[in-house]
Parts: sequence; structure tokens; C-alpha cells
Amino acid sequence: MQRRLINTGKSVQIEAILDGSEHDEAVIFVPGLGARADQFIDQVAFFSDLYRTVAVSLRGHGRSTYPIPPEPSDFSLESLALDLQRLTDQIGVTSAHIVGNSTGGLAGYALLATAPEKVRSLTTFGTAAELHTGPLGRVVVWVDRLLGPGGDAWLAARTVSKNPATAAKVAEMIRSTPKPALVNLRRNLLDYDFLPVLRGHPDVPVLLLQGEEDHGINRVLKTTLDALEDRANGKIERISEAGHFLNLDQPDAFNGTLLNFLRTVTGKDTTS
Repeated sequence: MQRRLINTGKSVQIEAILDGSEHDEAVIFVPGLGARADQFIDQVAFFSDLYRTVAVSLRGHGRSTYPIPPEPSDFSLESLALDLQRLTDQIGVTSAHIVGNSTGGLAGYALLATAPEKVRSLTTFGTAAELHTGPLGRVVVWVDRLLGPGGDAWLAARTVSKNPATAAKVAEMIRSTPKPALVNLRRNLLDYDFLPVLRGHPDVPVLLLQGEEDHGINRVLKTTLDALEDRANGKIERISEAGHFLNLDQPDAFNGTLLNFLRTVTGKDTTS
């Protein structure tokens, strides 16, 4: 396992944790707002027996850099997708299985929209394909600006999970994220609609992992679930006792469910 910084554009280097370089099929894990590649370090190790595995930190998160001074457009979902596209080019990956949590799932949708040839399959959790926050979204951005990473981390530690270890890890990741990255990325998460993208690429297998206790996302997930149920290769798996950070709350269920999905897509024998 190695950790690298990979150039994806002017003033942007993306942190990546990599393993399993001997394999052809690649799986890229993408965390969300306030998290970083270390959220998936156990998955990088677990899946490297069968796949080339990569976990990234979004620009401005972890060790990834971002333009200074930043503009909201520097943190658009299209910019995140371009980082993924350029990262795959730099490491010699033609296409990959994208696994995204929350904003990471949206980066996967954006990559599917802008460079569909890069997406072998898409797995999301803690992600709604459509969201319209209205005035509430502006309040959330204002709260981010007021509280900063420390306040957001304090709130996350008390709300994101019933598992103390998950809550502590998430709080630590948020606390280490620069305020400009949190605020400017949040501004790009207030209003979006990837349902046409979800419907428009029927050849790409899609898995949605739904955490039973991810109440905030579950309240806005209906249109995404409806769109997936209309797809021949769309799959929905519900995981009990799991919240927004499903892979941290229920790692065994997460790994097993994802591995079975990848097996159906790639035809790999998971017992080998």
C-alpha cells in the first residue's frame, strides 16, 4: 500500500492511497464533504486481493490541495469529476468501478455525465441523485461559515453515528479540513439533479447501498430509488444499523455486499 499526491490540474494535487497494482480491474473509493481517503483505508486493503484499489481525498481534503484563493467554481462537482478523470489517466486506469460516499457519489455521477467511458460501474451510499434545498441550503452554508471545521466536527460527533468509533473518526476528519474547502464545496451541494444521468446510461451497472439510520438522506431518496428500480442493472441493498458512513458503521456488510456486486459485474471468483 502506498500514498501519493497526483497532479490533476493547476494548483491541485489529489491524495491517493493505492494497492493491488498487479490487477487489471480498478476500484476507486471517493469520500464526501469533510472526509478523506483514510475513510476507506480498510477497503483499499480488503479489495486489493482481487482489484487494483484506490482511495482519494477530494480537493481541499486530507493532503489534497486546492486553488488559493478558492472560488465556489473550484469546488464544483464537475471539477471533482475532472480530478477523478485526470487521476485515472495519471495512474494508467482506463475505466474503474467508482464507489462514492455522499459527495463522493455525486462526483461519480458527474464523472458518468462528463466521461462515461471512465465508469465501469457506480456504487453510492449516503447519496441522493437529486436534491433541491431551497432557502434551507443557504442557512446550512451560513452555519458552515459560522461554525467552521471545529463546530462542524463537534456537531458530527453527536449526530452521524451511534457507533462511537465512527463518530470520533468522522469528527477528526472534518476538524482537519480547511474551512474554505468546506464552505465552497457545500455551496455546490445545494441544488443538483443527476436523475437524467442515472437514466441516461443504462449500460453502466449501479448499486445503491442504503443505511437504515441515514435518516437525512433517506428522506430525500425516493426519486433516486424509483430511477434505480426502473433500471435492469440497478440494484438496491439496505444495510441495518448503518448511518451515513456505512462502511465505517458496518464494514463487513459493506465489504461483502460490494464484493458480490463487483463479482456480478466483472465475473471474478471472490473465493480465489
